[in-house]
Amino acid sequence: MMGRLINKFFIYDSVAPNKANSHHFKNMIIGAQQAGMGIEPPSPYEIKNKYLEMEYKDMEAYVNQQREKWKTYGCTIMSDGWTGPTRLSIINFMVYSKGNNGSMFVKAGKLLMKKCNLYWTSCLTHCIDLMFEDIGKRSSVAEVICNVRKITNFIYNHGWLFAEMRKYCGGDIVQ
Repeated sequence: MMGRLINKFFIYDSVAPNKANSHHFKNMIIGAQQAGMGIEPPSPYEIKNKYLEMEYKDMEAYVNQQREKWKTYGCTIMSDGWTGPTRLSIINFMVYSKGNNGSMFVKAGKLLMKKCNLYWTSCLTHCIDLMFEDIGKRSSVAEVICNVRKITNFIYNHGWLFAEMRKYCGGDIVQ
């Protein structure tokens, strides 16, 4: 009986079946079992006000604990949220640690990947920068870059030409 009622909730309210694996869902069922007969579900008002405020305060306390660790470890928690093509909200949490000791980050990344829900990626900006450096070393590209620098310097050193370029380019030109 209970399984059928839960199933109807999942089906008719478009809740993804894998949400049954959520520890929050399991804790809700256990809590309802422990409360026994006659338990009343919270109203929409209570959910979006009273209980949301409680969750916010709990999360704020957790983040404040993490902030204290940032001072020690020199890293920051970042998040990125978006809505996927199925209109499912997705939030990615990342740890950012500024530094340039690549071997240390590789080792830490491999340790993190032992956790099933954590993934390590190298710094995209650094990778792109290294790629551009290598591309810039090619003789054909290096020659073009040299010519572009000469043209740019010429434009910046001649005020009237620089003013005309800004007028037609709609702002500054690349150096």
